[in-house]
Formats: sequence, structure tokens, C-alpha cells
Amino acid sequence: MRLDSVRLAIRPRSVLECLDLAFLVCGQHFLGLSLAMVLGILPVYWFNGYVLQNLENPYLWMLVIGLELPLATLPITLFMGQIVFSKRFSTSQAMRAVGGSLLSYFFFQGIVRFFCLATIVLSPLVFVGMYYLNPIILLERPMLGKVWPRLWAMNRRNLGRILGLVLIDFLVLIAGNISLSLFLRGIAALWEDRFSWWQMMVQWLQGDGFHSGWQEQVAFWMIMSFLTVFRFITYIDCRIRREGWDVDLKIRAMAQSFSEKEVA
Repeated sequence: MRLDSVRLAIRPRSVLECLDLAFLVCGQHFLGLSLAMVLGILPVYWFNGYVLQNLENPYLWMLVIGLELPLATLPITLFMGQIVFSKRFSTSQAMRAVGGSLLSYFFFQGIVRFFCLATIVLSPLVFVGMYYLNPIILLERPMLGKVWPRLWAMNRRNLGRILGLVLIDFLVLIAGNISLSLFLRGIAALWEDRFSWWQMMVQWLQGDGFHSGWQEQVAFWMIMSFLTVFRFITYIDCRIRREGWDVDLKIRAMAQSFSEKEVA
């Protein structure tokens, strides 16, 4: 990886700056992110339409969703990795990335994630300890035995910041899901010529969240797609802080400046 080819300003950012940058990136690469979102979420959406609608146990429902999240957002992470570290998106490079990380991905995001979520007690390990796991596996592609040490290196002395990021994820998910689902319900009601804010609020409050209708499901996955972009930005920010990318670039710039003076 060449730091001078990274298509983001290399500097440490606050959490709110990362959130703002995520909005800007989503606006700048709206088409590509939309295609990546559809590619990852559409199979999951179709699967849930047949499986989750028949699940009465909320614990099993949450377990299935928790296992689906990394898989559904996988294309978004690959897309973000290429547009940040490369000049264009390459399908063949994305396929090689998936193939090279398949074993690690299956073990950590499949077996380990299922075990932690199923036991409930270890579920915080998924939401906090494995916060940067998707970008590490898909973009850095370490060997299976080196995934956890690499994750531990990213998390070391960073627990407070990660807890803050998880809290922001939760708040954005709740607020975004409510507002976006109501907006989609409003659009559908206008289309059917039965628009009423009061009636929509009553229907939403009487519903059961994710199962209420297609509006809630679409809103949920759109917000999760945005949070995937936000998580990727925070992953880059963590690497900048950990690995001193900004200092490295400054030293390179000074060295280049001195070499140019010597040549002159």
C-alpha cells in the first residue's frame, strides 16, 4: 500500500469528523455504494422474506440478523477499500480479495461470531472487540492465525473510543431507522393517495419493528450500509493514529524537498 495513493486526507479525525466524512463519501460515491448495497443486501432481504417472517422467537431472529450483517455489508467494505486505496474499482481484484480471505472470514465471522452471539454473554465481544474485523480480513488479508493478533493490535488502548463508536452506531441506527421508515411509509401513502402523518405514526407504533413491513426492512439495511461506510472511515482513522501515516507523509515530503534542493 502506498500512502501517497490514498484518496483521503491523511490526518487524525474526531468521531464527528469521521461521521461527517462518511456522509460526504456516500454522496460522492452514491451510485457505486448503491450497487454494492444491492449486491450484498438483496439476497439477504430475499432470504429474510422467507425465513424471518416465520420466526416467532425474537432471540433466533436477532441471531440470524447478527450473522447476516457482515455478509450483507461485505461488498460495501470491498468497494470502500478499492476507492480509497486505488483509482478505480476492479471486480477481479475484489474477487481475489474474497478468495484470499475466505477461510478467515468463515472462521471469525461465521463460527466465532455465531458462538459469541449464541451464548449472549460473549456478544459484547462481537460488537466491541470485533469492531474492525471486516476491513482487517477483507483488505489486509492476514493469515488465519494472525487475524486475532492484528485485531488486538487495533483495539489495544482504544477501548474507550470503540465504545463511543458503538454508541454512535446504535443512536444512528435507531434514529435513522425511525425517520427513514416513516419517510418511506409517507412516500408509499402518497403513492396510494392515503397520506396521514397521524395514521402512519399509529401504524408504526403498533408494528413490531423490523417485521412491520418492507419500509422498516429497507430503512434498516440502508442505515446499516451507511454505518459500514462510517466504520470503514474510523478504521482508516485508527490506522492513521496507530501507524503514524500522517507523520510518514510529512517525513517523505521533507525528504523530497531536501533532495530537490540538493539537485538544484
